[in-house]
Amino acid sequence: MWSPVSDQTSSAALNKKVSLYLVDPKGGRYLVGRYGPESSLRAWSYSLRRVELSTWHNGQETYETVALATGAVLAKWKVSPSLFDDVSFANAAGTRLLIDASTSSTGDSSQLQERSLTGRVVIKYPADTSPPIGEIAVDEPSGDIAMMQSPTRVGAENILNHVIFFSPRGTTLRNVSLTNYRYCGIDRWWSRQSVLMDCTPGTSEKFVLLLVNEHAVTHVLTGIPSGYGFEGDVDGWQLTSGLFIQEASFCGEFVAKSTGWHTRATVKIPHSSGSDVAILGATHSDLLVHSQNECEPGQSVLWFNPAHAQSTVVLGPPLTKGSVTSALPDPRNYS
Repeated sequence: MWSPVSDQTSSAALNKKVSLYLVDPKGGRYLVGRYGPESSLRAWSYSLRRVELSTWHNGQETYETVALATGAVLAKWKVSPSLFDDVSFANAAGTRLLIDASTSSTGDSSQLQERSLTGRVVIKYPADTSPPIGEIAVDEPSGDIAMMQSPTRVGAENILNHVIFFSPRGTTLRNVSLTNYRYCGIDRWWSRQSVLMDCTPGTSEKFVLLLVNEHAVTHVLTGIPSGYGFEGDVDGWQLTSGLFIQEASFCGEFVAKSTGWHTRATVKIPHSSGSDVAILGATHSDLLVHSQNECEPGQSVLWFNPAHAQSTVVLGPPLTKGSVTSALPDPRNYS
């Protein structure tokens, strides 16, 4: 999604429509359509035919399913107040939605639900599973689901270290307890067999990356990061040039390269300010990055090749004015 307004905190951004573009890796752009101010991308179907948008206005959130071939809105519904933390498509065709729906006005409890494109509840997953925001991952095209279970109370702490695997119709396949870790989050499906997770081992407050399948931890990718400013590994991508990590710090997130079990090296990305850099996806050689531009106001989406230290902006400054407000990678190839 692209906005003509660079400063998204300004009042002007509240009144300007945003444009939805399809962008190829070489920077070719196809305008799908223009939608309401503050519209945001929430999901892209595995078939590549549909995206789900949401717009927040006056305490109410509107969801729209858009056909990418025509830009037409296929379905639209509203919820008030907004109670949805995480939204994705529940199947490859993009005919159903998977939603983490809060079940209380304070948002402190939630339930995983499958809904139609008009908001009708189709399946309610077991009530004892309350995933925090962003703790759901759907494997495409199989439709298998991995999600975090509700925290368990141990002494004075809430421990979050149980992951549940579901079939596409809500049948529990396996509940895996990660007993050597205290707090965990699901990043995405790493392969058809395993999900990538970030967890805190033992008494550490820093996150490491590990792979988990329906039976147990299969592989630990990183050790506890050492060095000032490296506060935890929160996502990772394996390229031919190495393992690249979405690293957390006190000042936001940035990109680092694993240089050893405990060591990381900060990666400088041309055309990027270096702070609050979000990795969207990757090919075998390049990272797809959403970042604040280093020279102009506004955020850009760019391809970065770490082996050659080269980046190519495909949308946003300096290629275009304005700012990229949200972006999603091709779910078949780059996520």
